[in-house]
Amino acid sequence: MPGSTKAIKQGMKSGFRMAGGWLLGMGWLGLCFWGIVEAFGTEANFSEGHHPSRVLGYFLLAAAAVIFVLTANRWKKYCPESCLRLRSGLCSNWRTGTPSTIRRCLFLV
Repeated sequence: MPGSTKAIKQGMKSGFRMAGGWLLGMGWLGLCFWGIVEAFGTEANFSEGHHPSRVLGYFLLAAAAVIFVLTANRWKKYCPESCLRLRSGLCSNWRTGTPSTIRRCLFLV
């Protein structure tokens, strides 16, 4: 019984780590979008009274770039796996697929 408790704790730890990674990734993506909107948005894109700050936008994009580089060792092992899953999912019905599916698959290969 003690071995199974240890396995459950290890699984919970792994799950919380994965959920935390997804939340941090979504936060990073939000930081990128916020930086893009602030740096390249016009006053027409915002509600009345808000003026986009180019300096803030470029600062946010620079911060996102630094985070991207510093955390590369953590996310780089998941990127090829995700790309392979996407490609295999799009090409799964190669023989019975429509011409658009076949074109997408040829583009990915």
